[in-house]
Amino acid sequence: MAIIIKDYEPSGETVEIQLPGSKKRYAVPTSEALTLGELRGLRTGDFSIFYNHFPAEAHAQLDALRKPQFTELAEVWLGDPKD
Repeated sequence: MAIIIKDYEPSGETVEIQLPGSKKRYAVPTSEALTLGELRGLRTGDFSIFYNHFPAEAHAQLDALRKPQFTELAEVWLGDPKD
C-alpha cells in the first residue's frame, strides 16, 4: 500500500489584518499557505511566522502585542479561512 500526497499550491488569497494602534490593514496569506514547519514552530514558541508574513513596517506593532491580543491574532488568522 502506498499513500501519495498530491502537490499543492496555495490559492494566493490573502486576509487583511489591522493591528492595534494602526489605521493600516496588512494583507497576509490565508492560513492555507502556511507550511507544517511554520505551524510546528508556533508550537515550540518560534513566532517568526508572523514576522515572515507581515511587512517590516508592522514588526514593531507585532512586538507590542499583549498575550490576549496575540492569542486573538493567532486564533483568527490560523482558523478556517471560510469562517
